[in-house]
Amino acid sequence: MKLKLILAFSTTYISLVSSLVAFASNPKSVRWTYKEDNNSDFVHIIDVINQKTGFALSVSDFSMMESRKLAKYNYLMLTQLQNGLPVEGNTLRIWTNNQGELFQVEAQVSDKTSSESVKQSLSMSPETVQALLTSDTTMDLVRNEVFNHPDDKQIRNVQWKDVIEKDKVLRIIKVKGKRGTHLIKIDPIGKKVVDHLYEEFPNADSDIKTMSIPVHIYPIYEEVEKTNELMPRVPAYLRNLVSKIHKADTDPYSPLRSMKYLYTMLDPFKGLTAAGRKDGFWAPTYVKRQGNAILNSLPLVDNNFASGFVLEGKFTSINIHPEAIKQFNGKLAFKPKFSGQFRFDYRDDEMIPTATYHGKPFASRKEIERVDAVRLPDHNVLEYLNNGFDSVQVYWAVDQLFETLHKSGFNDPELSTRPFHAFLYDPDISMKNNAYYTDDTINFTTYSPNQGNMARDNTTIWHELGHGVMDRLMGDFINLAGTGGLSEGMADFVAQMVLHDVTGASSFPGLSDMRIMNQTGFFLTNEVHDDGEVSYQ
Repeated sequence: MKLKLILAFSTTYISLVSSLVAFASNPKSVRWTYKEDNNSDFVHIIDVINQKTGFALSVSDFSMMESRKLAKYNYLMLTQLQNGLPVEGNTLRIWTNNQGELFQVEAQVSDKTSSESVKQSLSMSPETVQALLTSDTTMDLVRNEVFNHPDDKQIRNVQWKDVIEKDKVLRIIKVKGKRGTHLIKIDPIGKKVVDHLYEEFPNADSDIKTMSIPVHIYPIYEEVEKTNELMPRVPAYLRNLVSKIHKADTDPYSPLRSMKYLYTMLDPFKGLTAAGRKDGFWAPTYVKRQGNAILNSLPLVDNNFASGFVLEGKFTSINIHPEAIKQFNGKLAFKPKFSGQFRFDYRDDEMIPTATYHGKPFASRKEIERVDAVRLPDHNVLEYLNNGFDSVQVYWAVDQLFETLHKSGFNDPELSTRPFHAFLYDPDISMKNNAYYTDDTINFTTYSPNQGNMARDNTTIWHELGHGVMDRLMGDFINLAGTGGLSEGMADFVAQMVLHDVTGASSFPGLSDMRIMNQTGFFLTNEVHDDGEVSYQ
């Protein structure tokens, strides 16, 4: 019986009540390749795992988590179960070729134990955990933890899963805040938080016809960080610009503001039901779904110079933070146009769905090509908005990342085409002098006089979007890309691919001063950026 049939068989029986035995906290890892054994039969794979570990696992101890077709192989990931609950960290990963032959197996699994004390703690099913720890109780505990955080008290999204971790049943909640992510673990029996970790966000094919426009941009950055030497611009092209955009004369998302989205009423489950929404609960997933439906309902109109050409393309769009437009109302040299891009506007105690604005519209190709990259001593946002060069530079940098990765073989139909939208000039003082990636967006703030403009620093843009690329590749189940130094190294690797492509791997001013180029074993600070840095050479 082949792998596909066995997996279907196992899925049928996973829901049945299994024996009340528990997994020991001493997992073993095994690995083999086609050179040792190329039999992809799933029963055979489990037998080999048992032979290598001395365990007695069965097909019904695993559940499918992910199935993906890669460029040359088919990839499967399964999780090990106990009473229907996944055992955190215990996975079985299988690669097969297009002929169905095994290419590689990697597994981390645990044995079963007869310990009565462990049996008692792990004899709960998913239904038992849900009965012990209701949605209301979970959200009360989550809000108490987040609202008492010293720096980030916002709740933008909530997801949770029930797992077995180190012989304990836990509910693990992932909370997206304003500047980072809370990871909260709750004991369902004691109904109490047992762990709370916080990490900041990583910092610093369409049928519509596309076009290219010649420009002059900074291939690396505007100024060298330590010397403030201004770099020359070079000829380039803005590619993949679209000739059709969604038209919005007014904020298209104003209908979504007919209800209040208070943080105290955020519930990822109740907010998905009509009954829950009637009671005032909301879920970010549902709101985003409504936003996408509104965007798709907007009419398409010509994106041309006669009406004011805006920088929107297959792989990115340039948007202005609505608070920046509000701040300079009546002072702009152009009439702001609503962008079709939807954003969650997080305030002190509520989320407000709103639209953003296009960057400066251009009247001709020559205007885009000849726009001056003036470096203002005070980084005056109003003048930068009226100037428009930051929009040109950011568009080129994001589009160049896609161009390089596509040439390098990154051609997944969805992961390699989904845009990274850019948002410029967030005036929030707490976010000043920063650029960061989150949720398929690259975000820029405002800058102090002695700071570089990160919208003109491609090394920063490509590094931050490197986090985005790895975020996509890891999918919903693998958290490898969010693990400190490894995450920074992955982001560096993506950025270096683009940098090598743009520079031809040649030297440039400031290269030797980059922290990845130091010769003293990194900066010896044990920071994640140093732990994970990738050498340019």
